[in-house]
Amino acid sequence: MGSGKLCVSKDKPHIIESFVSSLNDSLKEVQEPLRRLFDAFRKGKIGGRPREIALKLFDEWSYRSMFPTLNETRKFVCNVIKSNRRLENGFIRIDVNKVSRELEDKLPFDPEAVKRFADSTVATIMKSVGGLKWSKEKELELEEKFDEVLHVAVDENIWGVYDAAVNTFILQTAHVIVGRILLYRIGVDKGVIDEIPLPKSDKPFLKLHHEIRENLEKLFPEIYALSEFDWWYIPDVYREAIESDEQRKLLSNIEEELDKVLSRVFRRLETYDFSLIDRDVWKEVYLKFLPEGERRKLGFVPTPDEIVELILDLVGYTENAPELCKKKLLDPACGSGTFLVEAVRRLRKHLESEMPCHRELYDKRLSDWERKKRILDIISESIYGIDIHPFATFLTTLNIVFQLLDLYVDVKHYYPDYRLRLRIVTHDALVVDMPLLKEVAEVGNSRLREATRRSKEFIEILKHQFDYVVGNPPWGGVLRGKLGPLGDERKREEYKKKFKSATGKFDIYVLFMERGLR
Repeated sequence: MGSGKLCVSKDKPHIIESFVSSLNDSLKEVQEPLRRLFDAFRKGKIGGRPREIALKLFDEWSYRSMFPTLNETRKFVCNVIKSNRRLENGFIRIDVNKVSRELEDKLPFDPEAVKRFADSTVATIMKSVGGLKWSKEKELELEEKFDEVLHVAVDENIWGVYDAAVNTFILQTAHVIVGRILLYRIGVDKGVIDEIPLPKSDKPFLKLHHEIRENLEKLFPEIYALSEFDWWYIPDVYREAIESDEQRKLLSNIEEELDKVLSRVFRRLETYDFSLIDRDVWKEVYLKFLPEGERRKLGFVPTPDEIVELILDLVGYTENAPELCKKKLLDPACGSGTFLVEAVRRLRKHLESEMPCHRELYDKRLSDWERKKRILDIISESIYGIDIHPFATFLTTLNIVFQLLDLYVDVKHYYPDYRLRLRIVTHDALVVDMPLLKEVAEVGNSRLREATRRSKEFIEILKHQFDYVVGNPPWGGVLRGKLGPLGDERKREEYKKKFKSATGKFDIYVLFMERGLR
């Protein structure tokens, strides 16, 4: 136990409270430089390959968050404006009220933000073309002019409707960064992870975060592999391609600010000793770390514990169920892992009780650490989760790791090469056919490799049959929000071919029910 450190344990609630306060301070501080950087990307103040990657990853995140991508919104808005223009005495007029109503009805964003977007976009267009007299002779030329002005006006104003989505994206990114550092610190204090010395380099704490991520990627890929939430990570090979010295200087300034913030995050966490933190304490910490209001901001509405417990009771997934250790359970839309964490808790209690179905675990010739290793192996082969959103699988993995960390610590002391393989996969669970895997040609593109890894793991899951399928899939939506029927027509047709329940204006929840029953 580190001298002078505050020990986080269940008998010291005042220290837990202080620790949670430190986490919240860290989350708030990390968001500020991230927001500055994303703003620089979206406004084109930093360009080149880093901007291209960041915006592409935001599009990927938007898709998985059931928002239309920027390009889908752009196309839809342009079509709505063009369909609501008319000629009056040879001059163009646009019915801004009709445009606003149609956009508010179809776009899954804050209505006030959509109205402001419609008003400002139409005003920009009318300022440029409202005074132009249209004629048959100039129709082609004026149509080209209108299209050019329309696209510029939409691009100038479109980010306004995404403000709330961007805030959530930044908040989730901050949670991933702080969560990675926190798990690393707990692993170090418990002796599972080797401490990495602070690099002697420019922006050392930023570099330390990257080294932690690289070193722990194989240990916990769902937490540490590059993902959509690493849009802010810029490898040196892309840094040189930034368009000007001024842009490189702005990037350096923002990264220096982020480095200072990360130094405070690391130092705050180093004031605590996590060697005695256990899974019961972590649940209390996590609930305070992510209170209900915060979880809703992050885009997750967890199922109440009593509903989770009732459903698992009703399907018979209970700790005293005969041969529970030989059954497989899947949550195909696992969210933050509420069902899976409770299932892991029950399966662990089942395995820690002497029962005929796993009598070999209590063979007196088996050492304590070997017994714990076999318990971890059984759990990892029994509990499966899928979610389309990488932040969901990040939270699920983090939650399950804390349910099993004490066992993992003991096993690692005797078997240093042991890896806990959790079957939590980021993928669309409604994909029926085996996804096509393409070999990644760009060896340096870690994010593409991560996408390939996810597809491989999903293929492995498709090979299994499950004894239990539980969960609370998304409901009340047709694909991606109100724009879904427009933006996802191809996907809807694909679902209609694969699912008997995909008829009429179907709810995506019904597809999960059919898939689960299969």
